[in-house]
Amino acid sequence: MLEINTNIVTSDGRISKFNEEKIIVQIKKDAKAAKIEIPEEQLNRIVENVKYQIGCLNGIQLTGSLIRGIVNGVLLQEKLPAVYRMSQRNGVPLSDYLQYLEGNGKDQNENANQMKGPETDHKWLADRTAKEMVLNFLPIDLAQLYINGSVHWHDMEYFLRRPFCFDSDLRYIFYYGLLSDGSGTHTPYAGPAKHPETAIIHACTALGSQQTCFAGGQGYQNFLLFVAPYMKGLTYKKIKQHLQMFVFQMGQMIVARGGQVIFSSVQLMPGVPKIWKDKPVVAFGKVFNGKQEKLWTYGELEREVRLMYKAITEVYLEGDYNGKPHSFPKYEMVLKREFLDEDWDKSYKDSPSYKELYEDSFKLAAKFGSPYIDNQLPEYRDVENGISCFQCCSYSFGANEQTVKNFNKKLYFEDGEHFSLGSKQVASLNLPQLAYLSGRDYNILLQKTKQLIDKVIEFFYIKEELIKKSNLPFAYQTPLDPNDSTKRAPPFVDLSELPYIIGIVGLNECVEHFCGQPIHKSEKSWIWGLKYIADIKDYVSKLNTPFIVSLARTPAESTAQRFAVCDCFNNNDLIKNASRKVIKGDLTQAIKDFSNGSDLPIYYSNGTHLDVSAEVTLFEKIKYEEPFFLILDGGNICHLYIGEKETDPKALMEFCLNVAKNTNISYFTINKNYTGCLECNFFGGGLLEKCPKCGSDNVEGYARITGYFMPISGWNKGKKAELKNRKLHNDFK
Repeated sequence: MLEINTNIVTSDGRISKFNEEKIIVQIKKDAKAAKIEIPEEQLNRIVENVKYQIGCLNGIQLTGSLIRGIVNGVLLQEKLPAVYRMSQRNGVPLSDYLQYLEGNGKDQNENANQMKGPETDHKWLADRTAKEMVLNFLPIDLAQLYINGSVHWHDMEYFLRRPFCFDSDLRYIFYYGLLSDGSGTHTPYAGPAKHPETAIIHACTALGSQQTCFAGGQGYQNFLLFVAPYMKGLTYKKIKQHLQMFVFQMGQMIVARGGQVIFSSVQLMPGVPKIWKDKPVVAFGKVFNGKQEKLWTYGELEREVRLMYKAITEVYLEGDYNGKPHSFPKYEMVLKREFLDEDWDKSYKDSPSYKELYEDSFKLAAKFGSPYIDNQLPEYRDVENGISCFQCCSYSFGANEQTVKNFNKKLYFEDGEHFSLGSKQVASLNLPQLAYLSGRDYNILLQKTKQLIDKVIEFFYIKEELIKKSNLPFAYQTPLDPNDSTKRAPPFVDLSELPYIIGIVGLNECVEHFCGQPIHKSEKSWIWGLKYIADIKDYVSKLNTPFIVSLARTPAESTAQRFAVCDCFNNNDLIKNASRKVIKGDLTQAIKDFSNGSDLPIYYSNGTHLDVSAEVTLFEKIKYEEPFFLILDGGNICHLYIGEKETDPKALMEFCLNVAKNTNISYFTINKNYTGCLECNFFGGGLLEKCPKCGSDNVEGYARITGYFMPISGWNKGKKAELKNRKLHNDFK
């Protein structure tokens, strides 16, 4: 028997030792799908023939695709056309597609926002093909970095065409109207909204159209403020009805990337921010600047904004028809100094005070944990003379006169100038792997980190050239000015203002390997971790590139698991052995299950977070994670996991305002878990095995996976293992 001792690159981008047993298993699977039983003698002959042909390739890099091609040729030689049909590559083998139909396909739990269905099947299959294509497209060294688990190229299936995420300026839609296809060629051109119902529908449709051009999350900055002109003078009941329509419509449009709900967010402020008070209203196809129309400023809409904040919060508090919380759009509540001053308890006309509005938000946080708290109080946020928002799961974007060209023109919507906030691409570094390869020498570690960042920048340069060639019809639209047909609008999206983001994963395990203890166990470990991230930030800030590059914590819904799996089963024994000492999750089960696939119950900690199981108080967790917010200019988040008991909203509000006013935590969440019964529609707190109302065990658990609530059944095994390990806190004192 011929022996082959070499490495192969698997179809999901990992390096693995050649294993003829896997060929046998795959052929048997294909034969089973074809309803044919291959005799053992013939099967052995097929495998030996395949190995012989591989041996004749003389050092060519073996891939899963190449080996499958050889197998297919031998199957035809053996007069097994039916098995060949199941094995041949149609992007993926037909037998793998049948596994998708059964709900057992590769990477089917990579994104918990996807539900199972024909459109999602198509996305999974297309994604798998596209990722392989991108790995073949990239220079070999960059592809190899991904395969080795050194970096993660996020949303790789969209790398060739789409930017990452975008937070848009609704004034553009309310002035120029809605061009869903960017030109009006394939879809009707709807003029500027004249009525509140139309404005709401346009806002929903625009995010759906936007999603076709971007890989990640979509959102609205200053959502209530820009919609407020359409609510002028309406009763509270009418305002609430319109916002209820918006929330339900956004949560029900299964139109994003393979049958998903749009990954959307809305920035919510309880009043009109000072920077916008004297700016002209843009709505109804007009700029109310005293030239086109009589002067009308956003400051005159304080009543409407307050009532809208109250209304949308009530919609979220009520949940859906069964009482289940709304996952999307993400409720991004802003804590801003001007809304917390000495007048915060004063009402305005027939609208509530800021204190009352924030109290409602914390009722929502206590009940469902829905709000993401955007804390704009820390001085380093520098928001008094600019705008800022969080997007996707924690990425931070902002603009002011020093950072964005034509900033003041954008505030006044002069010549259609408006704000573009978002990012073009994210790439994450595997910090633990860098530590394993450093020999615990900090200078070597820093050198290797800088070298890896340089490679990431090469990747960004490739993306930059691809974007220039991309056809992004909705993003690049330039409609005619509705008040001057000789003028065209500037593009809806100005990609030059969008940064690239370098993400970091697994600092806790990196520190644990290098210093001997995780971040929370040792002051030395904590300080070492801060120095390392600060040194990375210093290097990134000095990069000389024609585009903006930021450093951020990565949500890492699947990345934290992928890095752990790549390291735990690495062909480099140094990486493999070191990783198994610090990896979190169920290592024993992962080793046992590895032969069945890469969805395993192990993970690294997200970004600069503590180990989720760390035995620390809430205040200790905040103490350790707070300083990293000052370093990560691209965004960070602090997840606070509270227990299953009913939470006192007033105590929660006092706690959160204390965090906001006295720490540098600029973005945080209050996380709770829930159970929904699929028989009687009961919905309540805690993860339960049976419904307390009807006794059925046909229940579904819900929790926040990284930045949004989703059914736990759709999570990958790494995130399920993390959920099991999360320490819950019941005391805010």
